[in-house]
Amino acid sequence: MLMLPIGLMFLIIQIVLTVELERAPKIIVATIWLVYGAIVLWDFWNVRRVEQKLLPS
Repeated sequence: MLMLPIGLMFLIIQIVLTVELERAPKIIVATIWLVYGAIVLWDFWNVRRVEQKLLPS
């Protein structure tokens, strides 16, 4: 249940970042996307773990 709103939020952030980073140097853009990707993966991993604790097996 939590993954859908979080995924939508990250999708909107991705669109904004794409527009804002059009004129930035490539090395900065690549670094920002790597950090952003790590945050997204970490957040989804935490949400999945929380959902597994909330749902009975």
